[in-house]
Amino acid sequence: MLSLKFKRTPAPAADEAHGASWAGPSSLPADLPTTVPVSTRELRTRAETPTAPPVQTLFSRDSVQPQQTVAVWDPAKSWPGFSIAQLALAAHGRISEISLIQEQDTTPVALLRSTVLPTPSGQALGVIEVDAAFTDNRGLSVALTLLEQADRAVILAGANADKDLIRRINDFVRSDAWRGPSLLLVSPADKPSRADRLRRATWPRGMKMHVLELFSVNDPGWSQQLVSLVTGFASGEPPAHSAPDLPPAPVAAPPPPAATPPAAPAPVTVSTALPDVSGSVMQRVLRVLSMGVGVTACAIVAVDDARLLATQALTDAQLGPLDAAARAGCALWKAHRALGAGQPLLELGWSGPTLHHLVMPVPRQPGLLILANVEREFGDLSAARWQLAVARNQWV
Repeated sequence: MLSLKFKRTPAPAADEAHGASWAGPSSLPADLPTTVPVSTRELRTRAETPTAPPVQTLFSRDSVQPQQTVAVWDPAKSWPGFSIAQLALAAHGRISEISLIQEQDTTPVALLRSTVLPTPSGQALGVIEVDAAFTDNRGLSVALTLLEQADRAVILAGANADKDLIRRINDFVRSDAWRGPSLLLVSPADKPSRADRLRRATWPRGMKMHVLELFSVNDPGWSQQLVSLVTGFASGEPPAHSAPDLPPAPVAAPPPPAATPPAAPAPVTVSTALPDVSGSVMQRVLRVLSMGVGVTACAIVAVDDARLLATQALTDAQLGPLDAAARAGCALWKAHRALGAGQPLLELGWSGPTLHHLVMPVPRQPGLLILANVEREFGDLSAARWQLAVARNQWV
């Protein structure tokens, strides 16, 4: 662990002209801000191969301490769309930047930038951007030991250097030694061969990987979209309890269509069949789930009679296959329960000619299931499974 020596950037005197990056919340202009307050520190170590400092120490003392953390590492610097500054700016937050430096050296081993975001649940979410070279054992050590501490760990991959990155990770992480979360590897959606290469790669035993294909867009909102996909939280949204329940809206179920590329999602439809289940909670779960790659429709389903209590679909035409999948999934779920196998069913999946179907139980609601239909042609089954698990965590 690092031996910490703090070098604080002195605050400007009250009568000095403030640089934009040092402006505190009370001194920001009244119109929309274009800069974010930044505090900087230096941490020094004598360790030959340093590890990351405790994740709780990385956030600004002027920010709320986060309940969950996401660490994002772009080892090849191939995803310019991710920006911690854009996240902080959208949430009217601040950035803490920490330089990790070895004694008798002036060049940082790694830069750690962090900010704290509000979430719909009211829990603060900490996001850490790791700037470290994987070709340097010191930088690789800091990056991996930080990812290991985070609740969600993201590597922006899919670059030409992936082969070297995988080799270096295998050299560094011993078999069954990884104690962190599953790694989410983000790969460019317009280069599917790179995602396939990541899926086929040999990783250290005990280190689980999920590959998510996204289009790399140099847009200010892309960073927020990535965080939402990984956690189900959206920066700057109001707490979940402020969202009103949606009124009931009956929907007809037309016959299933041919597979089509993803389009803008339709509004969530919530039934009043179970009045003790919050419509706003079901709405939030399905909106998060619908962000999954290739998810065409999703629903909250009552196990006993396969009723669709809440639905979201790209088009009304997708509701027919959703209803059929709900009936099939509930029949399979009840059949397993009737067998009395003694082990709870944690996940159910099956495939048809055009769609994959995934089902997971709702936490603390044994009579409810979460269902997702995923296109075989355009979808990513592993990414959809990840997104389903993320969406289920929104059931609070």
